[in-house]
Amino acid sequence: ESAKILGAKRIRVWLGKKSSADFTEDEREALMAETRSLLREAEAYDIQLAFEFHRKTLNDTGASSRRFLDEISEKNLSTYWQPFFHETPEKDFPFETDRENLLAVLPYVSAAHVFSWDEAANRFPFARHKEAWKTFIRILKDSPCEALIMEFVPNDSPVQFMADLAVLRNILEKENLA
Repeated sequence: ESAKILGAKRIRVWLGKKSSADFTEDEREALMAETRSLLREAEAYDIQLAFEFHRKTLNDTGASSRRFLDEISEKNLSTYWQPFFHETPEKDFPFETDRENLLAVLPYVSAAHVFSWDEAANRFPFARHKEAWKTFIRILKDSPCEALIMEFVPNDSPVQFMADLAVLRNILEKENLA
């Protein structure tokens, strides 16, 4: 009711509190039942639910997320997406895995978190991952993604936010998306 009063179109929810690899099948089934119940309630208010694509949730890999979304298969359900940037291929989620995760959930992506950081959540100017974001944005062109949500700028600086936004706008203009 609050979301409807506020004019929200979508409510972002987290899909559990542990990594997809740690879910038992019974826990997964319980989460599916809870999700279906929430979707029915949200539908009564003409509101969508979108999962946060995040570590330590059932929505932490493209494969796990896609399986869950396919099995639920409701029109008012989507996912956000974000990369898990790691600086070297030796880390758990190198760039290629981020790309594969995005491709796996592409038909369900309603929004993407846009930022530049490393595995320790150190924040960097957006330009540091500009080339990766060019690839991600090209891929997102073929999705139902409605929003790019910029966040996590170094030092929460308004000046850095504007600089990062200028880099993002430049990418979007070159991709004819601005």
